[in-house]
Amino acid sequence: MTMRFLFLFPFLLGHLWAETPPGEEAPSALPGHSLHHETFNEGPRQHAYLMGGTGDIDFPVTTKRDDAQAFFNQGVGQLHGFWYFEAERSFRQVLYLDPNCTMAYWGLAMANVNNADRAKDFIEEAKEMLESDKLTEREQLYLKSMHRFYHGGEKDQKKRLRQLVRDYENIALRFPDDIEARAFAAMQVWYNDRRGAPISSHLAVEAMIQQVFAENPMHPAHHYQIHLWDYERSDQALDSAARCGEAAPSIAHMWHMPGHIYSREHRYHDAVYQQSASARVDHAHMMRDRVMPDQIHNYAHNNGWCAENLGYLGRIDDAISMAVNLIELPRRAKFKKLGDDEYFDAGGSSFREGRRRLWALLNDYALWDEILRLTETPVLTRTDDPLMQAEWHRYRGLAQFYKGEVDSGKTEIAALKDLLTTYQDKRKAAGEAAKVKKEEELAKKRGGDDDKELSDDEKKKEKDALKKAEDRARRPYDRVVNACESYVGHLEAHLAVLTERPRVAREKLDKAKGLLAIDKYRLHMELANWEKAEEILKREVDGKRNPVVMRSNFVRVLQKLGRKDEVKTQMETLRKLAHSADLDSPPMVALQDIAKELKYPEDWRLPLEEADDLIERPELDSLGPFRWSPSPAPDWQFAKSDGTMLGSEGFSGKPVLLIYFLGRGCIHCMDQLNAFAPMMERYREAGIEIVAVSTDSVDGLKQTFQAGEGQNPFPFPLVSDEQQEGFKSFRAYDEFEDMALHGTFLIDGEGKVRWQDVSFEPFMHAEWLLGESKRLLEMDAVTETLTAAAE
Repeated sequence: MTMRFLFLFPFLLGHLWAETPPGEEAPSALPGHSLHHETFNEGPRQHAYLMGGTGDIDFPVTTKRDDAQAFFNQGVGQLHGFWYFEAERSFRQVLYLDPNCTMAYWGLAMANVNNADRAKDFIEEAKEMLESDKLTEREQLYLKSMHRFYHGGEKDQKKRLRQLVRDYENIALRFPDDIEARAFAAMQVWYNDRRGAPISSHLAVEAMIQQVFAENPMHPAHHYQIHLWDYERSDQALDSAARCGEAAPSIAHMWHMPGHIYSREHRYHDAVYQQSASARVDHAHMMRDRVMPDQIHNYAHNNGWCAENLGYLGRIDDAISMAVNLIELPRRAKFKKLGDDEYFDAGGSSFREGRRRLWALLNDYALWDEILRLTETPVLTRTDDPLMQAEWHRYRGLAQFYKGEVDSGKTEIAALKDLLTTYQDKRKAAGEAAKVKKEEELAKKRGGDDDKELSDDEKKKEKDALKKAEDRARRPYDRVVNACESYVGHLEAHLAVLTERPRVAREKLDKAKGLLAIDKYRLHMELANWEKAEEILKREVDGKRNPVVMRSNFVRVLQKLGRKDEVKTQMETLRKLAHSADLDSPPMVALQDIAKELKYPEDWRLPLEEADDLIERPELDSLGPFRWSPSPAPDWQFAKSDGTMLGSEGFSGKPVLLIYFLGRGCIHCMDQLNAFAPMMERYREAGIEIVAVSTDSVDGLKQTFQAGEGQNPFPFPLVSDEQQEGFKSFRAYDEFEDMALHGTFLIDGEGKVRWQDVSFEPFMHAEWLLGESKRLLEMDAVTETLTAAAE
């Protein structure tokens, strides 16, 4: 970077935004921010469309526009499917079409059930209309109920939640034909249970839901029937499990929910169908509408569970493919701090869920070489998250010990102990610092008089306060420390089995806390302790955890114990369970000799017996693809300040980062360009070019360049999209308010969007995005191999 370039950044910051450019009006809101209210900054900024398949809903509201009514019905269906982001989009579309449709604010509040501040703001917009004669009595009741919940003044949350149920019941009694009130009452009773107000009678709620089905047998309330019985009596919801997805087939979560019931009923084939359907519907939506995966409620949970259940069926190749697909997805930039350390926050992300499921699958199926191979690739690379670092060392150590590579396994134990010491020290330092700070506060409270005599009660209170402050500061480190201690114990137990006398090894094995049952079983098998291995598996074989793998291991234990009759009985059960299992996986290969002894055919699996309580289901391929893949980027071509054109054709075969910014009048945009400029060389070393696309005209670009002595002040090209066609085609545009938004897009050499961020604020994490871009682009070679294996 030249000295001219270094000095130019602060000059730009002082020069371009000291005042509003001549001839232009001062904006009423920051560029990219909503002109209506800050509450509208978040949430969807593009128009909704009538997608169909969101439920058979009839929820009449006061509007003169049929299309507004259609979008309102769609929004209610999306509420029933917990598709809150799209529900908000539908209700915003209602307001866009009919600004006088007050009930749209009720819908917006309902769509923000998990964001109370936004919900409060939305329903407050309807305050002046609560008594309006322009609304029906029924609409007034809905609006008053929601406004009272958020603005009524009652502090006791349980009372507020119970009142909501009463309000829905009152609407249902006053308007008996309104089945939506009954559906929402049932939902609210279940929701209240999750917030500490228990369900007093499941049958009473069931009766209310059945009243809905009496009027509309395919109402999305099948979703609520499943939630009602999920943890109580799952068999009571089998009828709804068969119908839930078909009740709203465009909503992925409606396909997902029956998977809860079928998993609890140990019907893993049916659970996988539902979860695969959910994944495919989500993938179709994401790829069609260019939505990033972790923007979708429940996506990571569904697909992670699907990978697990595929493993339960023995379909390990498909299970690994699904887990890896989660890992390779673009991540959202979230960060968390532990003391002075800041690192990527993987919590709740597809990335974290994919890794968690993949580790478990590889361990269950004894794929030790694959663990060691994948830990040297972007799939299971090390991260800066200390918990994930500990996990990485743990599984590498397990694989090495199972392969008999003792010295390599010891290396992982040493690395875990180093990590443990580091975070024990950090925890101790944090506690001591908090204690000192609290002592100073207490001294100040005493007026600085250290010699002041304190009563015994005061001494106790001060002692308790110090202990509480110290414990609070230490607590964030506990998870890392506890995990490291546990994993060290696991690996030392493995090491003892390989190197110590059996008695010593068994003692260490018994002391290892949190060791998985499958690892306990394997280690006792290694010690030739068949009876103990049998005892462990007896507790697992009829449980939920991976029935195909557990039963295959149980068969081998029984074979060791010489119980031929039991071997045959268990194999007959396994033949049914493993109807779609991959016969070349280690647990299945280990049974080949037993299958031959029993004179089974080479393919000893038995065909699946279909259940008789299902309705006709669509072919999975008709719902969408099994795996997510990036969408093609729109073609683009923009003018530079000298009038020459720069476009996508010039980047064929080369990755490019497009930064859509809101012109020279946006100070935050210039902050963004200044954040990326010093990183340009490192991006280029990674093979990635950067192009910044401005809302300014070509002449506007020239004015920007005046601050740089007539030269582009940035190390990447600036181009003009004055008509904002590129902003619109990339969806970096608020279609409700007709304004450009901040957008950042990574486009790979094949012209596909690999990562994006569209927001009312510019994306500022240039260094993190460089790492994420390299990760995404490097994943391709690894995932191509895994996809080929699954196919």
